[in-house]
Amino acid sequence: MKYAVTGSIVFLIAAIVSYAAGSSISFLPTDDREGSVQQQLLYEADRQEELLEEAAVLERRLAFLDEPESGSAADSAVQRLEAEAALSDIEGEGIVITVEVRDAADGHLPPELLRLLLNDSFQAGAEAAALGQERITARTSIREVNGRTLVDGHSAGLLPLDILLAVPVPELSAQRIQESEASLILHAEGYDLTVETKIVELPGYSGSMRLQTAEPAEEEDQ
Repeated sequence: MKYAVTGSIVFLIAAIVSYAAGSSISFLPTDDREGSVQQQLLYEADRQEELLEEAAVLERRLAFLDEPESGSAADSAVQRLEAEAALSDIEGEGIVITVEVRDAADGHLPPELLRLLLNDSFQAGAEAAALGQERITARTSIREVNGRTLVDGHSAGLLPLDILLAVPVPELSAQRIQESEASLILHAEGYDLTVETKIVELPGYSGSMRLQTAEPAEEEDQ
């Protein structure tokens, strides 16, 4: 892509400089044709100056594209956007919340309680979350079907359940989660929460992102 753009800019610069150096009065407006030779020459001088300015702008753009830093900046921007869209894996400091049901061998966490716990976790400072191998995004669907809690159509599994959180300040966020409304309600409903700070690995979102306002980019001619 970069080489295609660079080639196009080089071609444009060559065309502009060539025109500016050897242009004639063949393409003068009708009013200038009827004017004096002096007016025609003034028009050509102004036009050549405009073309040279355009060539200078294109040369500066070409120089920017040739700089190694420009490629690095583009790569960094792509990585940042992927992280914000939950497409990339995350590894670092975080929190693991383990939810267990009290006085029972197994069970499932109802979707409304799972949503409440996730919402309170983000309010407590979490920047990303995952439930097992399912990355939680802004478009994640959490609902109950036939007595099972589904996350984006996949079973959340039986308790105990681990929720992984990536947070910048794990200790502070852990305290906020333990004191959150979700924690109080879960305890009242017969669930126990264990909040542990540790290094976590969150998988990237494996599904397809559906964008309603985006359009496919047109391919450039090689």
